[in-house]
Parts: sequence; C-alpha cells; structure tokens
Amino acid sequence: MSRPSALKPLDPDQAAAADPFIHASLSASAGTGKTQVLTARVLRLLLENASPESILCLTFTKAAAAEMAERVGGRLAYWIGLDDAGLGAELVALGVTPTGAMLARARQLFATVLDCPGGLRIQTIHSFCQTLLAAFPSEAGITPGFRPIEGREEEALVERTLAALAERSDAGDRAFLADLEILASRLGEADVRTYLRRCAGSVEGMARFDRLDAIEAELRDMMGLPEDGVEEVVAARCHDDEFDCSALQALADAYRRWGTKTAEAIIPEIDGWLALPAAERCRELQRFAQATVLTGSGSRRSVKNLVKHWPDAQEESDALCEKVEELLGLLRGDALVRLLAAGLRAGKRFADAYAAAKRAEGVADFDDLIRWSRNLLAQEGMGEWIRFKLDRRTDHLLVDEAQDTNESQWAIVKALTEEYWSGQGAGPEHRTLFMVGDFKQAIYGFQGTDPAEFERARAFFRDAAAGGAMPFRSLSISRSFRSAQAVLDVVDMVLGQLTHSRIGLPEEAPPHLSFHAGRAGSVEVWPPFEHVSPDDEGDGEEKWEDEARRRYASELADWIKAEIDRAPVLASTGRPLSPGDILVLVRSRANLAPLLVARLFERNVRTAGLDRLVLSEPLAVQDLLAAIRFAVQPLDDLNLANLLVSPLVGWSQEQLYELAGRERRRRLWEELGHRSGERPDFTFARETLADLLRVADFTGPHAFLERILSGPLDGRRKLLARLGRQARDPISELIAAAIQFEGGEPVTLQQFLAWLSHGKLEVKRDPEGRGDAVRIMTVHGAKGLEAPLVILADATANPSELGGNSAILDVPSESGRFPIIRPRKDEVAPPFDGVLAAEKARDLEEHFRLLYVALTRAGEKLVVAGLKTFRRISDDSWHSSVSAAMMAGGIEPDAIGILRHATGQQAVAATIGQPPAAAPVTVPAWARSAAPLEARPPRPLAPSQVTADTDSRPPPTPELAAAATRGCLLHALFERLPATPHEDRRRGALEWLKQSGGELDMAERARLVDAALGIIEAPDYAELFSPAALAEAPIAATLPDGMVVAGTVDRLLVTDAVVRVVDFKTGRQVPAGPDAIPAGHVRQMRAYGQALQVIFPRHRIDLALLYTEAPRMLAVQLEDLPALTHMG
Repeated sequence: MSRPSALKPLDPDQAAAADPFIHASLSASAGTGKTQVLTARVLRLLLENASPESILCLTFTKAAAAEMAERVGGRLAYWIGLDDAGLGAELVALGVTPTGAMLARARQLFATVLDCPGGLRIQTIHSFCQTLLAAFPSEAGITPGFRPIEGREEEALVERTLAALAERSDAGDRAFLADLEILASRLGEADVRTYLRRCAGSVEGMARFDRLDAIEAELRDMMGLPEDGVEEVVAARCHDDEFDCSALQALADAYRRWGTKTAEAIIPEIDGWLALPAAERCRELQRFAQATVLTGSGSRRSVKNLVKHWPDAQEESDALCEKVEELLGLLRGDALVRLLAAGLRAGKRFADAYAAAKRAEGVADFDDLIRWSRNLLAQEGMGEWIRFKLDRRTDHLLVDEAQDTNESQWAIVKALTEEYWSGQGAGPEHRTLFMVGDFKQAIYGFQGTDPAEFERARAFFRDAAAGGAMPFRSLSISRSFRSAQAVLDVVDMVLGQLTHSRIGLPEEAPPHLSFHAGRAGSVEVWPPFEHVSPDDEGDGEEKWEDEARRRYASELADWIKAEIDRAPVLASTGRPLSPGDILVLVRSRANLAPLLVARLFERNVRTAGLDRLVLSEPLAVQDLLAAIRFAVQPLDDLNLANLLVSPLVGWSQEQLYELAGRERRRRLWEELGHRSGERPDFTFARETLADLLRVADFTGPHAFLERILSGPLDGRRKLLARLGRQARDPISELIAAAIQFEGGEPVTLQQFLAWLSHGKLEVKRDPEGRGDAVRIMTVHGAKGLEAPLVILADATANPSELGGNSAILDVPSESGRFPIIRPRKDEVAPPFDGVLAAEKARDLEEHFRLLYVALTRAGEKLVVAGLKTFRRISDDSWHSSVSAAMMAGGIEPDAIGILRHATGQQAVAATIGQPPAAAPVTVPAWARSAAPLEARPPRPLAPSQVTADTDSRPPPTPELAAAATRGCLLHALFERLPATPHEDRRRGALEWLKQSGGELDMAERARLVDAALGIIEAPDYAELFSPAALAEAPIAATLPDGMVVAGTVDRLLVTDAVVRVVDFKTGRQVPAGPDAIPAGHVRQMRAYGQALQVIFPRHRIDLALLYTEAPRMLAVQLEDLPALTHMG
C-alpha cells in the first residue's frame, strides 16, 4: 500500500454528498471524484462513531472494492503518524471540526477497524450475497457449502449437462434431440449453447413454461394466432367463398390487355392458382404471391402500367395484396411459433437439467447468488431475523455504480434498508443510505442492466424517506478533475445536440466544468480516412484484411509515432508525451485493433497490446496448438498440413503440394516418413516433428511448448520473424495458460487441448499494469481509466452494424424475461415487433452513452477519427454526432477538413536531443545453440556395493532366513541397549523382543539377549558401547578422485587422535582370522576408511569387523587398497 498524500479539501458539492447525516442519491459525472466522495463519506461515518461492522459498501467490480478499501485503510493508517496540525488539516478537508476528541477518535480508527471481525465490508454485491447465503443455507433452501462457479468451469459443466441430456434423450424420448436439431438448424452450434445458457439463466421467465406441451399454445395466444391448425384456417380463406377470386381474375384480364412479357408470365400463374383446390392454394400461396402481386423480396408489385387497361387496378391490387399479406403472415407466424416452441422446450429441459447439475456439484453461478439472496430476504420477517442471527446491523449502506444495478439487486438493497423507513428504524437512530452513479455512464445493457432501474429506485427511496428523521437529497457533481475545459465543452455540445431523451437520461445533464480551468486542451475531429489507391499493399499474413483498413491503421500508427517523437509537454504532468499517455479506444477488438497493434510494433512504439485476448485466435497460438495436436494425433492430415506451412517448419504451399499433391496412398505423416530421404526439406521436417513425438508422452504442456519455443526448433524466433512482435503477448499468455492448467499436477497434452476446447478462453489483462505503452482497448474496458491523449479510432462505425445482430431476443413478461430465437425481418409480428423496436431504441441510447464515456476519458487532447465506408456514414455514428455538435456550436472545419476546438496555451514540443544511436548487437553463436549437458556428480557409492554380487547361490533355506532375522534383531539390540541403564537391559531387551521378535520362543529370545549383552558388557568392547561412541553413524565424503562415498556404520568412536570404526556381522560363519575375511567385507570397510580420511585428515583410522556369533573382533588394514569401483 503506497503512502497517501495529504487529503485535498472537498469542494462544496462533494462535501454535501459526504454528509453522514443525510440519505442521498448522487449523480457523479465522469472524472468528478466519485471514489473520493465514497471514501470521504465512509471516513465521516467512522468519525461520527459508526461502528465499522455497521457499514456496508457495495461496488460493481472487485477492482473498485479493492481500490476503495485501500483508500480508506491507507488514510486511517496515515492518520496515526500525523501530528495534531496535520491531522486537523485532514479533518478540515473532510468538513469536520478538529476538536481534541475528534483528533483522538481519528487516531483510534485504524485499530478499531483492524479489531472489527472481517474488517470494513467493502465488497461486490455478489460477494455479499455469497457471504449471506453461506450463513443461512437452510433458510434459503440451498445446499450448504456451495461455491461460486464461473469461467471455464462453468462452460465445462454446461458441456457435460448438454451431453448427458442428449444421451438420455437418445436412449429414450427423443423429443429433446428433435427440438435441438431444429434449434441448431437455425442458430448453429455456438449460438445453440448461448441460447441454452440464456434459458438456464432466465429462471423466473422460464418458470412460466412449466408444461412443455403447452408452450406452443401459449405462443399462439401471445401472437394472436388461431388455436386450431393455421394451415386449415388459411386454406379456408383461400376458398372461393372467402377469397376475392373475381378481383384476381380481373387482374389477369388486365394483364392480358397489357400484353407484355411480364404480363404473359403472370397470367398463367393466376389462372393456375385459381384452378387449384383450397388446400393446394394454401400450400402454393407463397410462390404464387411472389410471382403475381408481390416481388421476390416481398414488397408489393407496381401496377401503374395497368391503370390504363383497368382503372381500378391500384385499388383492387392493394386489396388483394392486403389479403395475401395477411394470409402469408399467418403462415409465417405459424412456422415461427413452431420454431420458437422447439427452442423453448429445449431451453426448458436444459435449464432444469443444468439446475440439477449445479445442485449435484454444489455450485452456483452469479445469477443464482442474486436470485437466492433476493428470495431469502423477501421472506416475511427474514431480514430482521438475519440481522439478529448475524449479530450485526447494516446501519449505513453505500451503493456504487448505481446506474448499473439491476432490478433484482435493487430488491436486495430495499430489503436491507427496510427498517430504515418504517417502525423502529424510522426513529432517531443513525441510519443512512447513499447511492452514487451516473445515468450517462450506463453502458452494460448486454449484462441485463437498465439505468431506468436507478431512477425507479431513487424515486422509491425518496418517497420512503419522506417525513423521516433524516432528509433524502438528490445531488450532483459535475466539476471534472480529469479533463480540460476544451474536452468538456465538446461533451456539452454533444449532449445538447443529442438531447437527454435520445441518451435515455431522465433529465438534462448539468454543464461540465473543469477543475483545471486554465489547463490547455483540444479536440480534433478528422475527416474520415479515404483510401484511393487501387494497389494492394501485399501485407503477407494480413492479405485477408480489407486494404483500406490496413492503410488506415498504417496512417494512424504513423501519426501516433510522430506525436511521440514530437513529445509535447503535457500540462497535467509537466513532462513530455510518452507512449503510456496515449489511449486508443475502439468499439470492437476485431479488425482495426489487431492491425493497429501490429503497425505500432513495426514502428518500434511500445504497445500494451489488446486489453482482452481470445487465446485461440492469434496465428502464433494456432501454430503452437497445431504442434500439440500433431504430437497427440500425428495422422491428422489437415492439422499436419497447417503445421508444415506454419513458421515453425516454414514450408511454402508449393512444398506442401509436392509432398501431398500427388496421388498417395498413405497418410501425410507416413508419406513424409517414406520420402524423407528424397530432399533436405523433407528430411528436416521429418526429423523435427519426430523429435516432438519422442517427447510427447513424457512432457507436460508447459515443457512441451518451451521445447518448441526455446529448444533446437527455435520456434519463438521463427514466429516473431513471420508474425511480428505483436505475437509475443499471445505466446506468453499461452505459456501462462499451460502453467495454470498444470497447477503442479502431471497432465497430458491431450488433456490440455481438451481444456482449451471448452469454449473461448478469454484472457483479461490489467490495463493499468502495462507500463509505459500505448493502450488499445474497447470503451467498455476503458471505463474508469483516463489518458492525456485519447483517440477514438473507429468513430465512423454504424451503430446498427456493430457486433452484429444477436441470434437471441429477450422477451419481457410479468414473471421475468425469457429468451426466444430472434425473428428474421420477414417473420417479425406482434408482439415481437414492439420488443425489437424497444431493444433497438435502448441500444441506440446506450450507443450514445458509450460515446459520453469515450469522450470523457481524455485529459488534454481528444481525437475523433475513422475510416470512410463504402456507404454513407450513419448520422448516428460517433463521428457524425460529434461533428454535427461542434458545427452547431459554431466550429467550422479548417482548410483540410479538421474540426478543432482548443482552450488555454497549447502544448509545445519538448526540447529533447536525439538519443545516441544504439550500438549494433551481435548475438553470439552459443546463444542460438542448445546448452551442453551439465556434468552430473557421480552416483554416491554405498560401501556395501563396492563389490559386484557375482555369487550364484540358491534361494535361502529356512535356516538361512532364520539367521538373517537373528542378525537384524541383534543389530537392533546393539543400537538400543547401550543407552539403557545396566540393571534394566535384560528386562527391556526381553520385553522388546516379545513385541518385535515375531515367532521367537522364550528360549530363543533369552539366547539373543545373552549374545547381545555378552558383547555390549564385555570389557574388550566397553569403549565401543560407551556414551562417547555413536550408533548407526552416517558417513558421506567425496574422495580425491571425485567418487562420492555415503553409508552408515554400526559404531563410530572419535577421540583426539584416533577414529575407530566397527561394523557388525551377524552371520553364522566367522572367519578364522584377518586373512579369511571375505573380500567384500574388506572393501566395504576400506571404503569407510577412505571417507573418514577425508573427514578426519589428522586422525589415525582404525577399522574392525565384529562377528557377533563368536564373538570375535577382526581388524581390517587400510593400506594397499585398490581403487574403488562403483558396482551399484
């Protein structure tokens, strides 16, 4: 936590909002210090004796919660070290009188907050709900111990649920599969999953469809269609008794009189249709209509040339068209109902199965947390019971980003504050509600938010607080601490030109004022970039991109590079412009954004890359994944072909054709192996890929990728050479994903590929942690950020074309929204036409609010630019809206068409000398070569293994096995008994052998004890078993020739001049003398001796073997020792 600076005094509007003795709704325009107000209000509540646990602040994001918690905690810690004058100044800045008692309280607050269980409750509403539900699972009717689920884990559960549902349907009632097939034929595989997940998330709305067999009838009623078969109804209306056949025959007669080729084509269609029975007329109606009274697109066919042959042609034709259109509408409505019903039936089945799957796994998504909490708190008296059980009261509730709080979340807020307005809570107790937001920054409609909910909540709480002890005030702050006045002038021009109703605001926005009134600032609207050259740039991997867009990205990158080189001194920072001062905003990350990243890299401009990255999309990642897929399945011809022409192998399409284009009877990998000796390029590819196969089964994803990138294949250099430096970030993110997936556990390449295949892996990158680099991001991603120079790079985009039309339409109902398949243009009918119109209006309002957010990111300079499209630039585009507003404000374009508005003294270029040219870097050869194998130390030599085991002995007899057991027990007694008091040795030994001696009888146990005590207590061996000697002593040393000796000796005695080593041998065979000692025993002891010579170079080393059967001690000479050989 960084040390905070001295607190700046709140301006009057901020101070009014921070008043802890009012309820308030604050509208905070962009850059006006909203977080500072929230922090100040929390600090003032604490200073006014509010307990930390009684304060709950709900934020929109985890990052916002962390920032606010850091500000409050940092400020309280800062106060501890201030003297009275410094602390008094801090309190005055908050609007608090610095009395002695207040100073003392301020110094105690940090400890008070630390002592509070759980600390200050500053959290997202989802985090709050999770805590609430964890405390009251039975009251909420949910499984105790649930955990939240999101991201890829959620996608994997969706996949498993869908697969299990399809499998059950295939084995029994195939209705789900039939509906799913209809759904897939309309939406495609990806949108089917999106639709089913939307159904699963629309719990309240989907609850109305409790009977699957009634869904179609309900939709018919909703659309006003007949309950009986529509085709029968239409057929009846096509009958001669219902249809105006005389008018249709008169139309045919008029065409006969006209006598043109068009007429000759229409006449037989009319005559043929009239000759059909009613049922056939119904089936042929669509084709007939488009051949006669309507065009192929469905519009009415012109009959102006018939009027001179039939004066009533227009009137009668219109009447026929109305009748036909009505009947076609019924048929299309019937088809639409069948489609929508299939989707809703499949969605309902999936929603129920997915809810059951979540219960079975004990997980909940974010929508579950909100819904369960709302239902919990809605139970009669439950709010009071919960507060009693928690032994804490939420007396002060603060809601951040209120414009993005949805109806269900507001219901939770209302339940938490219910006692504020009624009964005891309406009394003199200190309880407050504070809401802060900005209608102009409500830009998350795609997440189900609606700024109108903020207005309804504000009205509800204003009415609830009326007549209470504390007033409710609607406040606003509009003085920006971020933007220069020139930027704010244009913001006000745009808001004025659009009017508040087009932006979806409840009232006119107050004018924006800059706190830094004299700071220089400027806004430029460039003419749309127009590409005139017919030549193709030939940009290699980007040939598939639109040429005009490529050239525009190059021009924009050139301008950014020139501006950085010009390095104007910024008024806000007092230093020259650097890459980190530039923020490029786009409406979509597709198309322009990746091109601009590439162009900036080409010009050596530090660039942070995109703020979000779908990991599977960059070409570098696709190439690396192709290598992994090959390692998993080398016989996949298409994947291998992609790998061969990737930068990793480097083949051209011609080389690939020469291998694969002939008539071949083998798989591509087999063909490459068969012909690898024909050409060097075939040989290289075969050897390179074979090396990957050799390690595939023994290497995890991370190590495998690093082998490709940093090993002999030199993949990283090859990818960057072909794809440019912009490939670095995707490569790094793929490596990070592999490390994350492994999680310290052994995993396979196949598992890694399967994990990546579960939906799109979107990597979110911290926009604040990218260093001094140009940031390129969407406006949604940039909310809360700022920069001295902001460029709106694709401002000419048509809002109706941005992002494409969703395949899903949410339909409102009394119980809640439910999703349907979006009707096509020719399928639109009531009530869906109204739903679509309302959605279009909301989207346009949000489009303009998004423009407000984009404009207000700029601190000093704002550039509005874009590419000229083939069609006329939409009047609703950002470029058109800002241009129209500035021109309405009296700003005219200059000679080259730039609209410019500036205030203050404009920045001048810094006087910076050219940096010295960097010396050329020569990469040494060793840097591109594989590192030599590191010399490994020899395997430690166990003295018991210095001689090869060449004895060929039969399996041990029972007698030999018993002798081995006896030896092990004697060793254990030699280790344990010396430390036992003399008088307790026999009893202790017998007791231990009784427990550990297996099947030994009492006599055998006594013989073992006698043998052990006979040696331990013998005067000749007393020194070896004295407290000065070590039992089971480990020895390790490196001999002069590099050999490492490691082992354990039975007894080791070190004196001032002598080191005495004795090893026990408990076998039945006892050598008659030193010359009869087995060679292996001698070499073992001499190995110990050599190791001890290294450890104790000034001591004499005495070696001996104690054969316990006799017992007999035999000395082993250290001299004349042949070189040791590691036989283990």
